[in-house]
Amino acid sequence: MTIFWPSNTAYITDEIRNAIGRDITILVTVSGIACAACSLNPVSNLSTNPFCPVCGGTYWTSTTSDYVVNAHVTIGEIDLPWRIAGGYIERGEAVVQIKYTPDNLYAVEHAAHYIVDGKTYLQDDISYRGVPDINRMVITLKEQEG
Repeated sequence: MTIFWPSNTAYITDEIRNAIGRDITILVTVSGIACAACSLNPVSNLSTNPFCPVCGGTYWTSTTSDYVVNAHVTIGEIDLPWRIAGGYIERGEAVVQIKYTPDNLYAVEHAAHYIVDGKTYLQDDISYRGVPDINRMVITLKEQEG
């Protein structure tokens, strides 16, 4: 038996996400920013001040940058316990599904945390979905304590 998938599966998934999705913010870690408080030693590629209070002597600092993306969001608090094939999604968890693009993939792989509906979440798991080609990412999030 041969299974035929429609050629526009990704388009249909994108249209559904656009209709029912909402914007979430992924805070992406950006590194390699020059320290404003010291100077670079070109030989060691470190700070000329090993005791710099800003960079700690590395010269390079990291920060986060907001990346907003449209996502289909499911919050585990809506219907507890939420049954899935592998068990339950516990209170405080969320699942977001976003389009698989190079920019989105970079943001997910370098995510410090996520802001969904005003709450802060940490990334727990990523799964890649799509037939015949990967066209979306499903990210499981855990609500950050405090």
